[in-house]
Amino acid sequence: MWDHDDWVDLLPFAEFWYNNLVHITTNQTLFFAAYHQHAKNNFKNLRDNMTKSHNSVAVQTVEILDPMREAMRENMKGAQTRMSKYSYQKVANKEPQFKIEDWVMGNAKNIKMKRPSRTLEYKRRGKFKIEKLCRNNTYTK
Repeated sequence: MWDHDDWVDLLPFAEFWYNNLVHITTNQTLFFAAYHQHAKNNFKNLRDNMTKSHNSVAVQTVEILDPMREAMRENMKGAQTRMSKYSYQKVANKEPQFKIEDWVMGNAKNIKMKRPSRTLEYKRRGKFKIEKLCRNNTYTK
């Protein structure tokens, strides 16, 4: 099963998944952007139907894909846990720690300004007093 010699059989699933992935730039799926309708999932799981399938290839495909999906879910959960752990450690060690009543300057990188050129805009904003600690390294003014 994990010998990677069955990729031709799994290619339609990968293509379907990719075409139904909501892309961050368009906030749409590729299928919806091209056809203005959502793709229909024609890949049925045998557990969704009460009747048994007479197609042995379909039954075999589902039996192969179910453990693969479960293994992928577990791998993704583990990867998310590892990434969040190391990301937090990296950020926690480098970020300055502020206390309530401290005065800080804000980065204006993601603030939309009215000036036509960002090169003429201030790089930092304000002088803000921290009033509340929301989470680690998250504050409100």
